[in-house]
Amino acid sequence: MAEAMAWIVHLDGRLCVAMGEHEMVHFIEHPVCKDIPHTPTHCHQILWWEGECLPVLDLAAWLTGQPVERTHAAVGIVRWQERSEAAPQYGALLCTGIPQKLQVKDEQICDLPVEPAGWRVVAVSCFRHNALSVPIVDVPYIFSDALVKQRR
Repeated sequence: MAEAMAWIVHLDGRLCVAMGEHEMVHFIEHPVCKDIPHTPTHCHQILWWEGECLPVLDLAAWLTGQPVERTHAAVGIVRWQERSEAAPQYGALLCTGIPQKLQVKDEQICDLPVEPAGWRVVAVSCFRHNALSVPIVDVPYIFSDALVKQRR
């Protein structure tokens, strides 16, 4: 039986995702994001962090196809590498609440939720946690330009 550590990130009041233990590197409870005009709803902001300009991804907006109202917005800073010898890249994932770290076991694997339909595009797997299906997102993919080109 295999086990792995993961982070659960709440995207809004009803959608959440998971990512690998080493993909979530920082959390900002009250981020100061700057709007970028003429950009898609799901990626219309940037955030300055550690001297870098990071894209801010609103995955809930992409999944639902509409802007998401949040009473309390936060961001998780995520890291990924395209290849092992490549420099790490960073992005900010818009969320609500503090991400939760937990251990996931093979027996928790389940099917992706049917709705929103975009899960089949952005998730690599899914597990059950407290009666909730939690899709595991492909972090490099969601921060690539693929979501702009991809339809839900």
